[in-house]
Amino acid sequence: MSSAKSSEGETDCARILIDEALRMLEQNRQFSGGVYYAPEIYELEKERIFKKEWQVIGRVEQFENPGDYKTFRIVDEPILVCRDKTGKLNAFRNVCRHRGVEVAVGEGNAKDFLCPYHAWQYDLNGKLLRATYAEDIKDFDLANCRLPPVQLDIWGGFIFINFDMDAPGLQDSHGAILKQCDYLQMQKMRVARTCIIEPACNWKLIGENVWDIYHLGVVHANTFAANFNPRDFDFHLMPKGAFYGNYRSNSVGTPEGKSLVGTIPWLDVDEGFAFATQIPPNFSIIARHDAIYSVISDPLGPEKCRFIVYTMFPEEWFTRPDFDKHADQYGDFIKIIFEEDNDMLGSIQVGIRSDAYDPGPTTHLESAVHHMTKDLLERLM
Repeated sequence: MSSAKSSEGETDCARILIDEALRMLEQNRQFSGGVYYAPEIYELEKERIFKKEWQVIGRVEQFENPGDYKTFRIVDEPILVCRDKTGKLNAFRNVCRHRGVEVAVGEGNAKDFLCPYHAWQYDLNGKLLRATYAEDIKDFDLANCRLPPVQLDIWGGFIFINFDMDAPGLQDSHGAILKQCDYLQMQKMRVARTCIIEPACNWKLIGENVWDIYHLGVVHANTFAANFNPRDFDFHLMPKGAFYGNYRSNSVGTPEGKSLVGTIPWLDVDEGFAFATQIPPNFSIIARHDAIYSVISDPLGPEKCRFIVYTMFPEEWFTRPDFDKHADQYGDFIKIIFEEDNDMLGSIQVGIRSDAYDPGPTTHLESAVHHMTKDLLERLM
């Protein structure tokens, strides 16, 4: 079978699975399981979502000095982000223009990037500086050769990238939902602790779990949600699967449920303040009066993913004598909370693959979850 016919067949299979899942939702039932494990769905998500839409990959404070760089692999595509000598952040495909070898590995600080295979050398703006044995190279424009660029933009101190150089800008794509979050002024925040977990589940289940307020008083009853009332949530649903909402919380991110650091200076809120938002396709923000948490979920395959949780505080607090001790408590506690979810996520993935799985009824408490996933599935088609 030709690759074109194979691709058409995969798309047809994906369409059948998506139609079935959406039909389940119309019948007030959960999405059918195939959309969470079928390779055909995952391939569409790679091509039509992760290679076409804006997504968060990190924070600006991870690149403080000229020459600071970090490498990523997003849906198997190698990416290089670095700060150049003028202070500008750049993003490139981490693919040498000669044989495709990654020109940088890991993270660090560099004056330039030297391909480890044939020593082609690139500057911090991605331009080719030198090719070995250049005199032997014919009919190739070495003077204008550079690493393929990737769109990059910054909002709230977060670094967004987009593989598609023709895609609308970040504000054109997500301006409406980002505006709802501007008052948090996250550009004044800094990451204090990072938690990374790799559950054996589909990436969509991470976002669904974060916003499944139905489960909080069950899975997290012994940590932060003992007296939690899921009906306190009031989400405002927006286009492209985005949403936001303010609610009340009697707990913050410490074992005792009491703040150790005080209220974020620029937020005119009380200690019961809570705010949450989902920015498609894979970025969540959860704010309390004393800290802000963000969750980034990265697909690693149809049934494996990684999520990264940043615990952030105002940059001005980092010089406090007791800051590290308090930050450790927040960071350790948020890790406990998400590890409580880890086993559940793996169990969901196993369950939806079972022959016995018959999508159960939906509840109003899951409205944000269904809004998010429904929109994504529709956009795949």
